[in-house]
Amino acid sequence: MAMIPLVEPARNEYLAELERKGKRENNFFRMMAHKPEALKNFVPLYGAIMGPGAVDRRTKELVYLAVSFANECAYCSAAHRGSAKKAGLRRKRSGRWRPSSIRISASPSARPFNMRGT
Repeated sequence: MAMIPLVEPARNEYLAELERKGKRENNFFRMMAHKPEALKNFVPLYGAIMGPGAVDRRTKELVYLAVSFANECAYCSAAHRGSAKKAGLRRKRSGRWRPSSIRISASPSARPFNMRGT
């Protein structure tokens, strides 16, 4: 598998500041830093989505997990498992997170597509 090198914070001042504030290395941001404008636009977008609002953090993380599983994105699924746990979501008794353990209910008119997009 081809590996794309991550951007070092020394090469991107904005990335360096994000990691300094977060007090840890962030491989997601380091990858996104290949496109500095994308990184600069993503951070406020993510903050607006995940910040205070009408929907609680727990529900937002539940949606993130459901979408991560539906998209079969191992990176997103792994990243949001930790965030979900911090937000108060718990695993099923089996001890595993899996798509079948996540259920989102809505009226039939509010859900024109199922998780497979059909």
